[in-house]
Amino acid sequence: MFTNFTGDTRRARQVNLGGRGRQTANRESLLKKAADDRRKREEARKQDEAAKQIQLYWRKQVQEVRPKRLALKEKWLQSPDSVQEAIYFWRTLNMEEAKIVLQQCSELNAAPEQWSELGEEVCKWIISNGHKNASTILSTIAQYPVIIPSFFKAARVSEVTPEALNQQGRRNPAGFVLDYMTQEVNWQGIDLINVVLDTICKFARLPKNKAVGILSNMTQIGGDKFIPALSVVLSSVPFGDIPEELLERLEPLYSVNFVTQILDKYNYTDVSQVLVSLLRIHPERKQQVLQQLSLIDNPPVARVLWKSLFESGPIQKLYRDSMSANEVSEFLESSQYLHLTLLLELYSYWLIVTLDHEFRDQATTLLRFSEIENLMVVLKNLCVAMITNEIECNLIIAVLRQVYARDSRRPFLPKGFWLVRRLHVDTSFIKSLVEEEKMRLSQEHGVETTASRRMASRPSLSAMRSRNRTILSQLPFFIPFNTRVTLFEAFKAEDHSNVMGSEDVFLMHHTGRMGIDAPVIRGREFESAYEKLYSYGSELKKPLSIRFFNDFGPEAGIDGGGLTKEFLTSVTDDAFNTSRGLFAATDNHLLYPNPTTHDTKQLAFLGNLVGKGLYENILIEHGFASFFLQKWTQGSMRSSIDDLYSLDPNLYESLASLKQIYATQGDADLGLTFSIDYADSEGNVRTRDLIRNGSEVPVTKANYLRYIYEVANFKLNTSIRTQTDAFLGGLYQLIDPSWVSMFNADELQMLISGGHANVDVWDLKTHTNYGGYLDTDQTIKDFWTVFESFEEEDKRLLLKFVTSVSKAPLQGFKALNPSFAIRNAGRQVDRFPTASTCVNLLKLPDYQDIDQLRKKLLYAIRSHAGFDLS
Repeated sequence: MFTNFTGDTRRARQVNLGGRGRQTANRESLLKKAADDRRKREEARKQDEAAKQIQLYWRKQVQEVRPKRLALKEKWLQSPDSVQEAIYFWRTLNMEEAKIVLQQCSELNAAPEQWSELGEEVCKWIISNGHKNASTILSTIAQYPVIIPSFFKAARVSEVTPEALNQQGRRNPAGFVLDYMTQEVNWQGIDLINVVLDTICKFARLPKNKAVGILSNMTQIGGDKFIPALSVVLSSVPFGDIPEELLERLEPLYSVNFVTQILDKYNYTDVSQVLVSLLRIHPERKQQVLQQLSLIDNPPVARVLWKSLFESGPIQKLYRDSMSANEVSEFLESSQYLHLTLLLELYSYWLIVTLDHEFRDQATTLLRFSEIENLMVVLKNLCVAMITNEIECNLIIAVLRQVYARDSRRPFLPKGFWLVRRLHVDTSFIKSLVEEEKMRLSQEHGVETTASRRMASRPSLSAMRSRNRTILSQLPFFIPFNTRVTLFEAFKAEDHSNVMGSEDVFLMHHTGRMGIDAPVIRGREFESAYEKLYSYGSELKKPLSIRFFNDFGPEAGIDGGGLTKEFLTSVTDDAFNTSRGLFAATDNHLLYPNPTTHDTKQLAFLGNLVGKGLYENILIEHGFASFFLQKWTQGSMRSSIDDLYSLDPNLYESLASLKQIYATQGDADLGLTFSIDYADSEGNVRTRDLIRNGSEVPVTKANYLRYIYEVANFKLNTSIRTQTDAFLGGLYQLIDPSWVSMFNADELQMLISGGHANVDVWDLKTHTNYGGYLDTDQTIKDFWTVFESFEEEDKRLLLKFVTSVSKAPLQGFKALNPSFAIRNAGRQVDRFPTASTCVNLLKLPDYQDIDQLRKKLLYAIRSHAGFDLS
């Protein structure tokens, strides 16, 4: 059990075979301790000797040197003799005496080395005082230019860092240079400007307080390193955090002369940092700088920037493909991104103030079509990469939208150019977006479902799904139109399921109540509908139970959907009639809110009705002006100056002529001011200022582009803002603004009133059902022969007769619900064809004669009868 037990109870003897015992170890420890003690005593002795030397020095200073310096100071203050003597007694001065000595020194003659020595003595004096007098003495130095160079020579250092600026000590006087440069200094005549600039250029970024102060002095100086130094200062200034008085002092940086001079002396890529910073620091002067850049045309600034950018490695990669997260981060820190930012700021401004014919003139345009196409390819790839990595890219999105708007108005890019293939728009793409919308709607309506609980429990959206949602809301034209229509229908279906709760469905099924009761009087369609339905607001998403009344009482018909369609058609026909005054029309008969109407409630109800049509897929046959439709999209599409042509061609031509005059003939006094005349609701002519005190601001060559912009903005936006807001308030009660923001103006018009294409007879025939007929019966063959021979107008009348609308659904007749149908109405050939619009049914007698069928059919569809004919 005890394997080591030998039976001997005595302790075994320990033998040290190394020859060293405990006494030896203790001896070495004692020797080491003794050596340490001797060293400490030696250090203490040296410290004592040093202290004695210091005491002797200070005794000598106090007893001999300081009295001499003080005596010399008193004598010198009475009768200044030389700068060298001032250097000798400088360290004995207090602040008030220092000010006097500096003033008197500035009046003396001295050798350059004496001025340098004085500057060094001042630096040492500031350091010895712990920087507490730095700002005061620097302000004093600023008054005497003869002393300034010596101070800078003394304070200049070989290497400085932002961290070192906050350190105290003689080895870091660079902070004094920067402090000095924040003072209100007259820089003219200083021969060491490059020393100042060189000091600034040693920093990647300056402290905010110093950068703001230095910036106020930068407008006075020049020099070879001016632009690099200005770049450092501007990049260190926080945007939107500059005192108003400093902004006033920065005005010279925004002058025509300054912009012209730096562009003449430096190439565009060198000044990108400066120009981009100037644009961001002082937004109110942004247009001023961009206008100057846009007027340079030999060659255009944008073209030069794009040429140099397109040849760079990062842009070439973006042209071919996208970027990884790391590559995007590196690119955003590169000089190429600065150049791209300047290019986009300039091009965005130019697109705002440029007319379509100028844009399309390849000889004078800022970028040619081929260059625009290449730039848009790069921006699409960069934008998708930045959105994927959740990086803000508002400027890129804005330019993409602007160019897309031009291309939508008058195409110049290849068909399908805007679609982004790498988005992989497939079933899963659509499903993910519908699920997110379903959760949003459930939360909005306070309805909790199993699906919404499951989605809410997820920590966050995946990067890919977040990207898809952002692109759908910000850049919907990256996604095919048919896909967006599918999403629109799916979003509405989800919303409808939330609106129509189980209680509503139960009541409608068991009580026979078909929905909101809506009696409509013929001849007073809009008034009667407004009186009955305006108060319902978003409740109008629920079904309506329409009952028409004419002079003889109620009309026949049960609303299974067809009466609702006829109701919306007849009420909107009445309401959008320009004689009512709610809406006005352009020369092309396109509608927009009447600027003189103030009945915002009726406008809101009209928005309800249009929203109801979109919600129920009921087409409304009214065309709206594009500048008005663009306002539906919450900023994803904006009006341009060219939209003014559709509203007021004469005003548009006048502005185009004005632009031509100032662009070609220079400054001209045309007697114009920043004001405009308009007619109020009573027909009286009034004057409105376009800017603050605009009637006192003349239009000149320097501001004519802004004048053109302000006039167009007033006509297209400001004058109808109240009316538009009222209409959209009603529309958004039924249709979520994010849904309509997926479409441009032309696409929205198709959603409202159907596609532009002619009636597709083959498509209608393919999706038609028959009752009492076979598709091989002679009457059916005759019907299609007659229908195909109709003029387009009569084809649309037939559609309106049967379905209550004259255009095909946007997705074709396969989307018509219920399907188009023809039923045998018997052999009473003296009867006319009739229709049940509620089920899209044509009741066609079995005429057996094609001529009789044509005659009866044309009479029926041209009679404009309602349900009475049925």
